[in-house]
Amino acid sequence: MSRIVPRDCRDEWFARWSGNFAAWQILCDRGELRRSKSHGFADFCKNSFRDAWAARMRNGATEAVLYGPRIVACTGASLLILIAVCSGGLHGARSLFAVIPVDDPAALVAIDYPSRPTEWAATLARLIPLWRAKSTLVRDVAGYRYQYNGSLAWVSWNFFSLLGVRPAAGRLFQSGDRDAALISYPAWRSLYGRNPRIVGTKISAEGRNYRVVGVLPEGFWALSPVVDVWAPLDLGTAPPGPRILVGAVARLRRGAGAERAGRELSEIARTVNLPARSVHIFALANRLPGREADLYLIGTLFAGISCLVMVVREHRWPIGQCWRYWPFLSLKVVLAVCIPLLAWIEFDSLVRILRPALGAGATVARILAAVTFLVTCARALWWSFADQRRRCPVCLQRLTMPVSVGSPASIFEPVFTELVCPNGHGALALPDDEGGRRDRWIALDSSWDELFGNRSS
Repeated sequence: MSRIVPRDCRDEWFARWSGNFAAWQILCDRGELRRSKSHGFADFCKNSFRDAWAARMRNGATEAVLYGPRIVACTGASLLILIAVCSGGLHGARSLFAVIPVDDPAALVAIDYPSRPTEWAATLARLIPLWRAKSTLVRDVAGYRYQYNGSLAWVSWNFFSLLGVRPAAGRLFQSGDRDAALISYPAWRSLYGRNPRIVGTKISAEGRNYRVVGVLPEGFWALSPVVDVWAPLDLGTAPPGPRILVGAVARLRRGAGAERAGRELSEIARTVNLPARSVHIFALANRLPGREADLYLIGTLFAGISCLVMVVREHRWPIGQCWRYWPFLSLKVVLAVCIPLLAWIEFDSLVRILRPALGAGATVARILAAVTFLVTCARALWWSFADQRRRCPVCLQRLTMPVSVGSPASIFEPVFTELVCPNGHGALALPDDEGGRRDRWIALDSSWDELFGNRSS
């Protein structure tokens, strides 16, 4: 155990614990110890190890490492590397900036032509093939139906080809498909282990059997992120179920505006004796694969504002004039935000992939992850300022050796706690009362060099 102790105090430590060991042996021989000899020896070794390690930690070189600025940077970098390794190279963060797996999304629009003014996102099914055949401004039109918060959606055979989606495995729907099905990438990964042999097998969805013909690409979802199975839609019939939404999507031809296309589709609807009602056409951005960067940005801003409120209320602003002081604070703030944020993003990405297997637990897990991020990020930012407050502005070492100054009962000598820099650069005076006084940095001159072993120079 003495090999753990620093060399300058090793002999003294060894002599002290050798005497303790001799005394322990005498007590054992006399039978004055309650515990057995083996258990007592184990306790003696454990206590000596703790004392040796404490002596090592009290060493000046060790304290310089543990309380210096490098340990913060190294720990933060290690956590970032650990997150990157566990997440496959920050897969979730990279997916936020991935290209949407849809061709020319600017040309995609949604069409609303409800049979009643009170309906929302609804279109008469028999109009879709009519518009597809007669419109000169719309290149293609496809229909869809899906149940709110349901895992199964019905789309016309040309729905995915209209979007320009390329399957990750198998093929897309073709004209004439009836009991075929496409599955989402999360369902393929979490439920079927990315087995390529899933294509051609039969699955059951909402009481009906389907034959899998393909797998949609990673990062793609449409209509609703909880849809895992897609089945062909016969525009002449509607599948049973409550709260069924019926809609249409289209791809405009180059140079065709939404307003002109709406008027043309409305005129086509009148040719089959439908009411003179406007056709609403708007961009499909809110129904295309969504990115959740805004959610993470809002969460980060909320955590930052929460931390700022705590810092302002406590009046614990950092001090220091050295140029290294402020970049170090900035580094800690960046690490305090990036580490919890990346952990949140990667965990959220994993939950989305495993959502088909987790079911309702996925929603609970995402809520808990968001709350954990807010608390962790706010506390980490708060720690950044609190830690900076107790560091020397010259060498950035943690201030140690607390000294109490003044008296709580004195008006002229208010009570302070002075934290002294271990390198002798100065002391930080922290008020212990509620008088509203700010922190005060006291620089030590050269007359203190002898006390600190000339380390302040």
